[in-house]
Amino acid sequence: MPSISKIDLFGHEEEFIDDRLKNKPLIVSKTSGSSGRFVDIYCDSEMFITEELQVLRMIKELEPHYNALSREVLVYTSEYPVSSILGFYKVYYVNNLKSVEYIFEFILNKKPTVLAIYPSILWEIAKNIKYEFKKLKLKLIITNSEQSSQSERNFFSSLFGCTVIDEYSSEELQSIAYQCSEMNYHEVSDCTYIELLKSDSDCLVELGEVGEITGTCFLNQAMPLIRYRQGDLAKRLPGKCACNKHTPIIGNPEGRKNSSFITNDGTIIPSGRLLDWTYSLVLRYNLPIDSFQIIQKTISDVHILLKLNIINSETFSTDFVKTDFINTFGQIFKIYVNIVDEIYKTKSGKYNPIISYVNQDGND
Repeated sequence: MPSISKIDLFGHEEEFIDDRLKNKPLIVSKTSGSSGRFVDIYCDSEMFITEELQVLRMIKELEPHYNALSREVLVYTSEYPVSSILGFYKVYYVNNLKSVEYIFEFILNKKPTVLAIYPSILWEIAKNIKYEFKKLKLKLIITNSEQSSQSERNFFSSLFGCTVIDEYSSEELQSIAYQCSEMNYHEVSDCTYIELLKSDSDCLVELGEVGEITGTCFLNQAMPLIRYRQGDLAKRLPGKCACNKHTPIIGNPEGRKNSSFITNDGTIIPSGRLLDWTYSLVLRYNLPIDSFQIIQKTISDVHILLKLNIINSETFSTDFVKTDFINTFGQIFKIYVNIVDEIYKTKSGKYNPIISYVNQDGND
């Protein structure tokens, strides 16, 4: 069967609903991503129950002491339809657009064992409430919805004193992969069937080659998407993981296909590699950077926006940032570094650190 993408869904969502369920009450989930255009995903209620059981399985793999009386706090855009399983394994929701102080107090009051949260919000907590981490008594933090690097998650782990793993999912495909105790990404094979396809055809890439994540969701019976191109890039890794799970392993998702940078000679720089570079500035050099955004505006121009956590920005040298970027990636772009007052998030509260306005064919 041919693959489909988000552009095939725009304005035609109801045509993808199973005829047998069109007259039944369905839950509508919205997704936009980097496109900025909302798409409605129709879901049946049973899907959320099955998905919650899958999430519970993931948590128990990583936190064996998690039990029926344990609690999870979900910091997210919208409230999750399942708040417990028969009154046990309770999940408490807090909107991610609330202030970081409100979110922290909410977590503190609910006393969860597990916290699911955007990496950017976790950064805000880390920067604003540095002296109260131990009060949370967390056993597991699950980052989701935004790109993050392993070095960033290692930093969070040492700061909060608990395991930090990344979970990769989407509104269209639900659970796709999550990290195990060895920090490898395992596909959730009984939830979504994953193929890695070439960008210019529906053919599979070779083992170890980067391809576009394409999935067939097994959970959503109301709107079953088959061979749906997620728009993210990854490669499948050979061998068996030391954690003894038998599901396939994919490399750290390398970011969205349309967020990767492209050079004049057609070379692709994955957004995941750009993200790793930015975190090295903060963690390795301990620079006073509060938040950042890297934008490829044209095939030759890259703009780096920095919000600093110091009052006097005049003492900060932008030349160091520019030089380190060139030393890392080469003299392939004109680099502009600007200090800004704010790095803006999307309306749903997501933080997009890597943005490209250049198509994969090199056109602006």
